[in-house]
Amino acid sequence: MQIPIRLRLILIPALVVLASLAALAASEIGDARSRVKAETESGLQLARLLIESALARTAQDVEPATAIVQLQRELPPVVRHVTIRIEGAGGKSLEPAALSPTAPQWFVNLVAGPPVITRFPITVGGGSYGDVVLSAAPRDEIDEAWVNWRDEMVVLTLVSAAVIAVILVALGLALRPLTLLSEALNKLEGGDFTVRVPTSSDPQLHNLADRFNRLAASLEQVGGDNRMLMDKLMSVQEAERREIASELHDEIGPSLFGIRADIGAISRLTRKAVPDTAVIRERLTSISEMITQIQRINARLLEQLRPVILDQLPLAQALQKLAEGWQGRYPAVTWTVEAPPALDLSDERNQAIYRSAQEALTNVVRHAKAKKVALSLSSAGGLVKLTIADDGAGLPEGGRLGIGLLGMQERARALGGRLVLGKSEMGGALIELEIPETGDEA
Repeated sequence: MQIPIRLRLILIPALVVLASLAALAASEIGDARSRVKAETESGLQLARLLIESALARTAQDVEPATAIVQLQRELPPVVRHVTIRIEGAGGKSLEPAALSPTAPQWFVNLVAGPPVITRFPITVGGGSYGDVVLSAAPRDEIDEAWVNWRDEMVVLTLVSAAVIAVILVALGLALRPLTLLSEALNKLEGGDFTVRVPTSSDPQLHNLADRFNRLAASLEQVGGDNRMLMDKLMSVQEAERREIASELHDEIGPSLFGIRADIGAISRLTRKAVPDTAVIRERLTSISEMITQIQRINARLLEQLRPVILDQLPLAQALQKLAEGWQGRYPAVTWTVEAPPALDLSDERNQAIYRSAQEALTNVVRHAKAKKVALSLSSAGGLVKLTIADDGAGLPEGGRLGIGLLGMQERARALGGRLVLGKSEMGGALIELEIPETGDEA
């Protein structure tokens, strides 16, 4: 199971602090053991000297009872960390006053050394009258060491807890921008492109937040552009349907009715004994004119639905005809076209390039106020590039793409290409549509 980064960042310093605390506790126990050992050995050494001195004087006495009493008087009443008792001579133990036991047994086991018991025989007038028994009794020193160790551990534990708390707070503050970024990413994934994250004083986090905000703004703009494009496409589609319906109802319908009427009239005239050929010719001329009108309407409708010229001419010639059409309507503008005559592209790519050229030239006429317009089509490295440049007003800086440019952009994207906008060498707008020559097509 993957451990969250927040938990990992907390565990690492916490483990370091706890390990340091454990090492310090062990070191203090080692120091306490050394102090207990040193104090115990010092007490044992002093007690040995005193016992040996008292026994030496007792050995010179001739009366055992008097000697034992005298020995009890001369033995030290208090020696820290040791116990002294007389065995076998009716004597009593002489033990130092000890602190009330406070250290737990586990601490005693860690700090106390091995038991030390030394016997000194009591000799009076050459006879043996028991022993003086010397034992190590460092419990008071152990209790003092325990109190010191416990107090130090309490202080160190509180300090460690404070350090871990500070780390938690600092880590929470440090990870706050990442938490906000994670929450913002979840909202972004859910389609909320208006979400933004606050910037941080840290340069790296500031750059991260800034990039996220720019990404969200771009997605918001793209979403808005797509909605606008879809709305416009639906409006255009409805407008085209209305126009086609109007053409069918207002133009083709009456023409077909007129043709039917003329054919009926001709049929009636031919049934006469002497047909009126002049009237028949007049009716036939009317039928021919109405058929010509229907053909014009049919060609116009087909051009709206699909550029028929691409079925009749190669793409290069179709682009040349497109420019010539604008030249005829705007003779004051200089139109130039450069396109390779033999460029074998799919029908989908031909349509995308032709429609993009139509839209770009329409925008030039409507908005650029240009005097020179250059259209070029080139192929290199497996890519086809359509370039339209002019010397007009250029593209508005920082402005949103219009419906026409959005449509061109979507055409390029659908074919794995791209649309690049900029400033031309002539000073006006530069539009470059770049798509692969080949690709997977449905």
